[in-house]
Amino acid sequence: VDYRTDFPFGALLEYAEEHDPEFLTFVEEERERLAAEENRQQKENTVAEILRKDNDPEELARSHAIYLRFARVGAGDTSVGAELLTKWYERNIYIFNNIQRLAQPGDRILLIIGGGHAPILRELAVADPELVLVDPLPYLPD
Repeated sequence: VDYRTDFPFGALLEYAEEHDPEFLTFVEEERERLAAEENRQQKENTVAEILRKDNDPEELARSHAIYLRFARVGAGDTSVGAELLTKWYERNIYIFNNIQRLAQPGDRILLIIGGGHAPILRELAVADPELVLVDPLPYLPD
């Protein structure tokens, strides 16, 4: 169901290098934090425990907030961060469209996808009257 679009992350970083070095620090710290956390999780937890954590509402909100932070980059007529966020939403809307196309009445679909996609896809699924979103947490062991 994935859908690739141009993701102008390079343009965002180039702009930030000149105009928003604080954002570059944020990106580097987040990359390091996320990589360290992922490595720790894979060493210490089961797959079910990792999935439980990744589907926790607080974790989903934290993941989504990172993308929303991108939108702040830019000034005046330059909205490089908003352009990147637009592309992120565009990709997720196309992913959702692919799910809609696949779903037939009575189907049950298990979607395993990166946590950054989940908040947007969940919002779209809840808004679609032909779909029923089932929270995975009750099915994952503590």
